[in-house]
Amino acid sequence: MKTIAERIKFLYEKSGLTQPEFANRIGIHKNTLIKYMRGESSPQSDTLEKIVAMFKVNPTWLLTGEGEPFEKPKKQPG
Repeated sequence: MKTIAERIKFLYEKSGLTQPEFANRIGIHKNTLIKYMRGESSPQSDTLEKIVAMFKVNPTWLLTGEGEPFEKPKKQPG
């Protein structure tokens, strides 16, 4: 996936949520989400942070497309 729009669309599709539900979880309007997925606008840093936190996304992947989409769970000691 070359663009952040493609990566946000991927996350939306993987989430199993409706567009309004996905948008609500990251604090934006559904129409804003649609613009992000179409590449008509780009999310602000606070929205990107919410996406990373809410969906456990690798921030490097979200911004650049490099690496794995989802953060690996940290192993518990012992």
